[in-house]
Amino acid sequence: MFQSFLDRPPGKPLDMAQRTLSQSRASKIRKYATDARLADQFYIIPPIVVLADIPEDAEFWFEQYVDEDGGSVLLRPVGVLRLPIETSFSVADGQTRLAAIAAAAQQNANLFEGETLPMMILPDYGTAIKRQIFLDINQHACKPNKSLVSLFDHRDQISDVTREVMFAVKIFADFTALEAVNVSPKSGDLFTLNNLREANKLLLRGVKENQVQVATEYWKAVAKNILVWRQASRSSDRAQIRQGTIAFNAITLNALGIVGNRLHQQDSQAEVIARLKNINFSVDNPEWENLIRFGGRIVKNNDTCRALAEYICTRIQP
Repeated sequence: MFQSFLDRPPGKPLDMAQRTLSQSRASKIRKYATDARLADQFYIIPPIVVLADIPEDAEFWFEQYVDEDGGSVLLRPVGVLRLPIETSFSVADGQTRLAAIAAAAQQNANLFEGETLPMMILPDYGTAIKRQIFLDINQHACKPNKSLVSLFDHRDQISDVTREVMFAVKIFADFTALEAVNVSPKSGDLFTLNNLREANKLLLRGVKENQVQVATEYWKAVAKNILVWRQASRSSDRAQIRQGTIAFNAITLNALGIVGNRLHQQDSQAEVIARLKNINFSVDNPEWENLIRFGGRIVKNNDTCRALAEYICTRIQP
């Protein structure tokens, strides 16, 4: 059954009642489930929604299991669903999850022995709701943004480090947006959790020591020596201060992460970081032109982050 599902050809657009199967997403889910089972960790696969296409004139019924005294076995009815032989089935939601688990079970059947996959079966007389139900399930779905992923993901080491660093560094603890990926113009927050995580990933690349300690000490030193950070942390009008500087932008955090990684284990690190006081992070600084600002806009990508990091390094190194 699994193999026939995995090998089926894609449907014609007008016959489709779901997305085309994404093999890349299925591979990610397969790896997630397999890694969790190998590590004996908790994992969860949301229920598969299956439509039972029942002929309009056919009957189906549910036979509930009962105990010896005639009562139900559990508080919720448990039993067997009896469907007519002509019934056909289709997956309304969860085909990628199903393909992932099928592939994982084929790869290592013993690993998933005894595991169960939740399933919701909905009757569909004459395929009346086949197409609509996929849309009804998915059109209002909300994928968690990167800040929420960083906040809740306990399998990711950098997310774990970032949460601890956030609480240890006062300016991050007080002014980091936990649920947003961008700070709104009128917000009193200065940073977002996902931007801090990105910066820590760059800062801690190749670092083998206590990563929480390394990151905490570095960001405390940075917060002490970037004057506009200190000004904003004491001001009641942080939104206006933030809009006049690039010091809180994701590109600057990333650049500072790169700088910190280069300074790691330097004997004069504290002295070098202290020179951040001399950098003009004003948004109007003409030195940003053709470095990180193009056509009047600050552009954040790998090249501009590295360019800003080089700029900072040249001004703080002796």
